[in-house]
Amino acid sequence: MSNGKSKTKTFIINKNMKNQQPEETTYQTAWTELQKIVNDLQGGSVGIDELTDKIERAAELVRFCRERLRSTEDAVGRLGQ
Repeated sequence: MSNGKSKTKTFIINKNMKNQQPEETTYQTAWTELQKIVNDLQGGSVGIDELTDKIERAAELVRFCRERLRSTEDAVGRLGQ
């Protein structure tokens, strides 16, 4: 018997993960990866050749985190109704 709610899994595919199964992306995994990218950029450990890829990946992760936060905020707002 279903409660009417379907649970969808979210995956963010990393282009550098060729031939690997994508793991389910959670807010925490996305945030952790984003922090690593920021640290790499701030530490100067990113070469010019990979800079564009890192920035694009960071933008994907920021979009994912924002959407997850909006979704959670909406759910909390519905609790108060």
